[in-house]
Amino acid sequence: MISPTKVNVTSLLLREQPFPYSDKVFKFQPGSLSLSPAKALQHCHINLTTYASHIPGGNHLLASVSHHHKLLYKTIPKSSSSTGRIVMSHYLQGTDRRTSRDEFTNWTLHKGYDLISFIREPLDRFYSQYEEAFYRIGPWMGDKEMTPPKMNQWYEANKHKVLDRYPYLYEGMESMTDYRRLYCPRELLEGYKEHKCDEVPSIDVNGTLARRFEKFVRDYDGLHPWDVHLNLQVSHLVFGISGDPLPMTRLYNGSDVTREWRSIAHAKGVEINDGDIPRGRQRPRRFNVDLISDGTKRKICNMMALDYCCLNIKLPTVCEVAEEGNTDANNVFCKMRELDGRVTIESWW
Repeated sequence: MISPTKVNVTSLLLREQPFPYSDKVFKFQPGSLSLSPAKALQHCHINLTTYASHIPGGNHLLASVSHHHKLLYKTIPKSSSSTGRIVMSHYLQGTDRRTSRDEFTNWTLHKGYDLISFIREPLDRFYSQYEEAFYRIGPWMGDKEMTPPKMNQWYEANKHKVLDRYPYLYEGMESMTDYRRLYCPRELLEGYKEHKCDEVPSIDVNGTLARRFEKFVRDYDGLHPWDVHLNLQVSHLVFGISGDPLPMTRLYNGSDVTREWRSIAHAKGVEINDGDIPRGRQRPRRFNVDLISDGTKRKICNMMALDYCCLNIKLPTVCEVAEEGNTDANNVFCKMRELDGRVTIESWW
């Protein structure tokens, strides 16, 4: 493959100029397109075989729908989704419902509805994805007296996917208290204030949880998530049957969720006072991110390559640098090619 050096990549994608190479394929850096994330997404191609475990089946997707304000909000787990659903419900007359492809298309293309969502920097999001999925499949979920029946049933049906392949994740843990001993200050545990454990900085100073996280990243292929919270962001922004992108109006930055939602509401004629928007489930990181190696971070960026490429997100610096003596293999690139008469974005993976 030939990597272009003096080619306007955006112009090629938009077919404003022909492909200059006979093989019709080349690679480019994530975040280098002169397009918004929503516009870049419209050119994304997802291989439904490769990413089958990420993409929900069926032709209906969960969204919050406000007919009064002609607004559709597509949730993406671990991308400010809890805050979004609160705002839609409390301020914008939104209701969660399963929405079909025809409805999405009709409302956005013919009736003037806005279809929005929030996205997040993929490396940072992966830390949250892992912690959510770790919690949801922990041994404590087998306690029928403490766990809601549906969650307990889900745990019993899925625990083998994790415990068989990553047995080290829960070594020495049988209860939530065992887990909390690794990240919660002793004075809270001994003072019967365990409910405060997720409100204070972690004490994973010796890196027990960080080391287990690194082992998981080493062994995880990125293609077989056991929990929806580990899915790629892009997988929530396509139709499950075809893999075609949803007709998004705009994708907002989840790092400034409060300001963005106030702006969205204002555009719909609804004023939300500063401080009135509650943040969703927020908690300090449980494992010590400072102990995570650069090699692990690069592996995560590679696993999240489709998000970086299809959402036109610039890579963190650590993922732009190859390991010494290896100029290509540990970098993340996007692929552009002609496919079925159109130019598409894919990950180089």
